[in-house]
Amino acid sequence: MTLLDMVRALSEAGVRFVMIGGLAMRAQGSTRITEDLDICYDPAPDNVRRLAMVLGGWHAYLRGVEPGLPFVMDARSLRTNPVMTLVTDLGAIDVMDEVAGIGGWRAVLAESEETEW
Repeated sequence: MTLLDMVRALSEAGVRFVMIGGLAMRAQGSTRITEDLDICYDPAPDNVRRLAMVLGGWHAYLRGVEPGLPFVMDARSLRTNPVMTLVTDLGAIDVMDEVAGIGGWRAVLAESEETEW
């Protein structure tokens, strides 16, 4: 599965998010290669639950943390750690509910543009 497939899966699950980072730059025509998906997500409880379910289904685990340590991907994990770098069965993903220099979900959404691939 590619990073773009991850984007499609999140969308199909009804997760409200804005793609940011390297993959978003690629959508704008950049030739930069990126190895992970970066998203800013809506922190509303219903959306956090959907995001947690998708990430849990992908066996998300904290990137850079020794394997085997206790970690549960659920809505509580996202609420208490609103910025996480994760590795999943499908690839690496960084999730955050705000972006430095822009602000929270609503501000990021207001500054985004819709792009079709």
